[in-house]
Amino acid sequence: MTLKKIERSLDRCNHLMELLRTCLGVMTLLLQVVILLKLFGVI
Repeated sequence: MTLKKIERSLDRCNHLMELLRTCLGVMTLLLQVVILLKLFGVI
């Protein structure tokens, strides 16, 4: 019963969670590029 309530509440904010996951992925990728550029002395 409790599991179904949790699942329903997570389903309501599913689009928000997908947006946050996408944004975090893009930010991680950008941070890795900046670190690599600094490592190789480009910036």
